[in-house]
Amino acid sequence: MSIIFSSIKRCFRDKNNILSIIFVALFLPYLFSVMYSSQNEDFEVNMYIESSATSSISKSYVDFIKEFDKNNKNIKINYINKSQSDKSDLIVNIDDENKKISFKANESMNFGTVIIENITEEFFNQISIYEVASKVSTLPQEGENKYVKETSFKSEEPMDYKQYFSVTMLLMTTMTSSIIVFKNTFYLKEAIGRKVLSSSMPVSKLITLELLGSFICIFLQAMIIIVLDIILYDLQINLKNVIPIVVLMATFSLFTVSIGILVSSIVKKKSHGENIVSFITLIIMFSSGQITVDLEMSMESIIFNMNPVKWINEAMFALVEGNINVNISTAILMTLIYTVILGLVSVVFLKKKAVN
Repeated sequence: MSIIFSSIKRCFRDKNNILSIIFVALFLPYLFSVMYSSQNEDFEVNMYIESSATSSISKSYVDFIKEFDKNNKNIKINYINKSQSDKSDLIVNIDDENKKISFKANESMNFGTVIIENITEEFFNQISIYEVASKVSTLPQEGENKYVKETSFKSEEPMDYKQYFSVTMLLMTTMTSSIIVFKNTFYLKEAIGRKVLSSSMPVSKLITLELLGSFICIFLQAMIIIVLDIILYDLQINLKNVIPIVVLMATFSLFTVSIGILVSSIVKKKSHGENIVSFITLIIMFSSGQITVDLEMSMESIIFNMNPVKWINEAMFALVEGNINVNISTAILMTLIYTVILGLVSVVFLKKKAVN
């Protein structure tokens, strides 16, 4: 027990590191939620299109817009009459004779306007007939068969980005706590030989007790962050989902500890350890595909599906968002497998140090 308590004391002794981890875990969800929610607000774009009624290009473009509307659930297009064209946020002028297209947007250009411009440019890029003339100084003249559309960008079930990134940043900062584990266990590699000589306790037991003490420290830190997330971001944790969330975080805390001990077992210089832990954390987080919301390839890539962070993050967010159990057993099993593998590798390296 003394080894466990000693490990916990060393962990909480580094107050600055713990406080910085908690601060990052609370600040980043707000920052990321602002970034992503700004791209998912409801936008209305009055788009005025001027072109020839007999032009096959113009007809194809209108069909393209309709098809885009059909395949995109977040966009609704309503046709409005010509008399309202003075309210246009974006004017698109198709010059069939010179094979050019020009835009004019008002000063209050929003994200929806940018989307319309981008898909329009993509359309004319594909048929290779246009040149973009930016910042047109004059409005298009009146002509026949004007198309005026009002486009609304709406999400059927908008994601709560604060809740999502509260979960994601909780996992990232918990994994960053491997730095604490590294600092508090690096001494084992230096002193473990003397401990083995003066004690009958096997190396594996020493490492196990150190692992348990570090686990308790990191798990308590994660629980503190969760409580603060509940207060600041209204993280939806209740009697229905609290037990599986605690189990998931306990499992992930073990995984975090195994990373820290592995680094401490292979790094020769203590000054290099923190950089290696930070690098490993970034690699694992970005390879999980959870930092980028709705990344389509995350469902298809073997790299994503082999990452324990992906499974833990998805399982926890499903619990927080709707009390839904999604692949919890898979998340726990995969995380434990990686934890055991890293733990065994650490034992091998530390045992070699003791023998030498």
